[in-house]
Amino acid sequence: MYRNRTFCLGLLIFINLPFILIGQQNPHQPEAITPNNFFFTHLTAKNGLSYNLINCLHQDREGYIWVGTFNGLNRFDGQRFVSFKYNRNNPHAIAHNTIIDICEDKSGDLWIATVNGVSHYVKATNSFVNYLPEPNSAETFRNNTVNNILCDRNGTIWATSLGGVFEFDPNRKQFKAYKHNPASLASLSSNAIYRNALVEDPRRTQLWIGSSNGLNCFDTQTKTFTNYQNNPDHAPIFTDRPAYPLAFDQKGNLLVGDYQAGRVNTFNPDTKAIGWLNNPESAANAPRLPALSAIYVDRQNNVWLSAWENKVYHFQSGKQQWIELTHSDSNPASIASNFFWDAIQARDGTLYLGGLYGLSSCRPAESSFIIFNPSDNLPVLKGKARITALVEDNKETVWIATDWNGLIAYNQAKQTYIQYPATASPNDLPVEIGGAFHLTVIEDELWICSAKGVFVFNPKSRQYRSFIELPSGKKNPQNVALWSFQDKRRTIWFNQSARFLVHYNPQTKGYKCYNLDSLSGSSETTNVTAVGEDAAGNVWFGTYMGRLYQYQAETDRFTVHVPNPQQKPRVLQQPINDLWGDPKGNIWMATEGGGLIRFDPTRNQFKAWMENDGLLMDVCNRLLADQRGRLWVGTYEGFTIFDPIHEQVVNTRIDYGQRENNFFSNAQCRLRNGMILYANADKLILIDPAQLTTRQTKPELLVSSIAIFEKSKPLYNHSPPIELSYKENFFTLTFSSLVGPQEGLIEYAYRLTSYDPDWVLSGARTFATYTGVKGGRYLFEVKARQKDGAWSSPIRLPIYIHPPFWETWWFQAMALSVVIGLVVLGVKRREKNLVQQEVEKSAFREQLAASEMKALRSQMNPHFLYNSLNAIRLFVLQNDSDNADKYLVKFARLMRLILDNSRQEWVNVANELEQLQLYLELEQLRFNYKFMFLISVDPNLAQDKTMIPPMIIQPYIENAILHGLAHKKGPGIITVTIQSQAGYLECVVDDDGVGRQRAGELKSKTVSSHKSVGLRVTEDRLHLLGQRSGQQTQVRVIDKKNEMNEPLGTRVIIALPLKIEHSE
Repeated sequence: MYRNRTFCLGLLIFINLPFILIGQQNPHQPEAITPNNFFFTHLTAKNGLSYNLINCLHQDREGYIWVGTFNGLNRFDGQRFVSFKYNRNNPHAIAHNTIIDICEDKSGDLWIATVNGVSHYVKATNSFVNYLPEPNSAETFRNNTVNNILCDRNGTIWATSLGGVFEFDPNRKQFKAYKHNPASLASLSSNAIYRNALVEDPRRTQLWIGSSNGLNCFDTQTKTFTNYQNNPDHAPIFTDRPAYPLAFDQKGNLLVGDYQAGRVNTFNPDTKAIGWLNNPESAANAPRLPALSAIYVDRQNNVWLSAWENKVYHFQSGKQQWIELTHSDSNPASIASNFFWDAIQARDGTLYLGGLYGLSSCRPAESSFIIFNPSDNLPVLKGKARITALVEDNKETVWIATDWNGLIAYNQAKQTYIQYPATASPNDLPVEIGGAFHLTVIEDELWICSAKGVFVFNPKSRQYRSFIELPSGKKNPQNVALWSFQDKRRTIWFNQSARFLVHYNPQTKGYKCYNLDSLSGSSETTNVTAVGEDAAGNVWFGTYMGRLYQYQAETDRFTVHVPNPQQKPRVLQQPINDLWGDPKGNIWMATEGGGLIRFDPTRNQFKAWMENDGLLMDVCNRLLADQRGRLWVGTYEGFTIFDPIHEQVVNTRIDYGQRENNFFSNAQCRLRNGMILYANADKLILIDPAQLTTRQTKPELLVSSIAIFEKSKPLYNHSPPIELSYKENFFTLTFSSLVGPQEGLIEYAYRLTSYDPDWVLSGARTFATYTGVKGGRYLFEVKARQKDGAWSSPIRLPIYIHPPFWETWWFQAMALSVVIGLVVLGVKRREKNLVQQEVEKSAFREQLAASEMKALRSQMNPHFLYNSLNAIRLFVLQNDSDNADKYLVKFARLMRLILDNSRQEWVNVANELEQLQLYLELEQLRFNYKFMFLISVDPNLAQDKTMIPPMIIQPYIENAILHGLAHKKGPGIITVTIQSQAGYLECVVDDDGVGRQRAGELKSKTVSSHKSVGLRVTEDRLHLLGQRSGQQTQVRVIDKKNEMNEPLGTRVIIALPLKIEHSE
């Protein structure tokens, strides 16, 4: 119900205006308007419905909408349809694809009437049990084509066909028949029961049944019929005329279709009073009704009727008004067909009508707006109905400009149109306006801006005249005016030809022409696209270039304001489509891609709100303030209602059947009564902001199905718990919200506990896919919200995945026992082989020592490479390109030697010395020649035949440099000496660095506790070398000191086996 009385009265007058004549010839005679606030959206086979011809509808206790068609049963969850079809190879499939009626029993299961009997759908097993009312009847088709089915308050299932009335016996699993008996007046008056002619009395244990031979009242307790033959109370409702369809209204009155009388009879079972719904004495526009196919009463007690002559009527019981709803191919918001078999009102208030071309749905009870089309009542507008401008005058008359050559006056008090063709006095010669762009009321006259210039219409004289004062010249040859605006000083502003701003003074008849963007030195013309005035009387202009100009009348000067590109967050400079000055002096702008922008003149500061701040779109084309100070920001998607005080955004979409992304307001105005009037194409949209529902309800959720390897299974609240095998760990869960198609965007979030670490935000996606889920117990949760609203409470679905047998406790216990047995057996077998293994160990040790030596040698190469590459890195970081180049050349030569020697266990001394020479040169470069070096070799030593392990000396040289010479203040020297001694080769590394003690003190002060990898590996190599050769290898370190016991450096003496390679 509408809370605003003004709006209710407006609707009442819109719908019923009997004193106005239609089709009069006088152009100044009022024409009654035809409003409409029924705007349907449609669901068809394109949306997944099995067939478009719908026979019946039902919403079950879980919220699913069930749709019976001529080709299958469908379950709708708010997002998708699931179809159930007859399958002759499946005994548990539905009995037939032609579904006639649906009801729900006390357990929540469905009973479906088909042309082949009754199907009982058991949700727990997702299967059907089928019954024939009269399986042994000679007239099987006539008696078993069930046309009505009902579950009464006691849980009894009742069905009808052309063969009588049937009661289901749950114990015997069969139907009991009640038929016409000519010998009994208390029997059914006729076996031929019509469709939509079985209803339960909401207050009594009675069924009302319409037949070809009158109405019947069946007492389910006494099993007796009352009809025209058995009418002890002489109730006037019982006659022998066909009675169908039937329905009860919200007040307990029975509605009975009487096609012979052309009306719907109403009967009060308490008072036995009879009346009729379409009585012209109570409803002046009540039609004579043809034969009806369906009667439906919604929760507001309004009646919906469908006639066999393809007519649909809506009766508003509170206003006693009749409206005929008609399908129009040109209006996508019209009803899908002029006929329906069934209707339901879902829990969220959405009304669904099942007709010949799918489902039509609407929510008229919650409409805060009405829409009417002037061209429906004004034939003169045919082909010229596009509304281009709107304005309200001081007498609350709304003036409408269209492509027609003239104006339309909309009288809000009388709810009528009057057309005023463009003519000029005194001879009523036609005036060619040329398409109006804008209307303004100035001094009680209508100023029309058009492609032909500016025209003025006087409502009193009903005459048009041209306004010829606009300037023209070489720079502005076109006399086109896009808009006009009168400021508080009563001067008038024009946008001329989208090129110049014209300021006209009616007192002096003078004008000035401005090119505002030339003030910024950027343009020869200026397209001023928006104009407004603040509380102080300053006029503000917005341009297509995105500049905002302030005009000060005292100085006749303009000040330009543009966003600072360095401002954070950034405000985009985009074309300004509309602007408005609030009482505080702020200027609000709707921009083309920059969102909603506020300019604070006192702070010279811009602030923007865009799509990521809650707006429907960044492209804003209209801006209008309602009486509460809220801003209506128009976009192609709908409106964003913005509260400037709290900076809150509420998005709303007025759905009147427009195409997607196709809401564009050609014109707008706020009426004096607080209503907002928009023009869109040929339609007028009248909105009551006080009635607009901005409260967002939390969606009602369903987990509707699970698909395992793409094989789907419907789910219900009382379905058995989901149990899957470990092979079924690839599954998809679908979910949805039970909202009507008119609702806004619903956002979802879901998670599978113990699998998803947190909620998964899926947006508008209504399914979740999981793969490779391990065995265990899980809980699937899903929640939803309307866009930017609060989240609903999550619904939960337990899921248990059986683990594979090898992950069960019994298998793991058995496997553990086997492992223990194998371990025991292995230990005994090992003891048996210990002696043999000990014998084999001696032979193995030599092989192992060789392998270890090779492994240690392989460790030396990466260690050396790392240190060398680290040196190159230091040169690069220091931008020392020359030394880096020298270093790289030497490093390349050194790497070649290392690669050649890496596979050898022994190399000759000459090879090793060449490698040490390159290494020391590299280190000299690295340390910027901080030290010198000298390599001395015993001249009696055959360098090419004396063998030495590769890279055995280099780690000690590295240690001398890093810990001895690196800490020395002055230059240092390293001496490498190789000479033969008695039976061994002596290698000496001598430095004059700071000594080991000082080096240890310096090292203790650093954070790093790194131990040289090279020295450790070298020590291991020497140890293995001594084992394999049988000769002693040792390393002696001598700390050199002077007479004052001051450190003079370190000497390292390495004793190696002397190995001479003899030529063959």
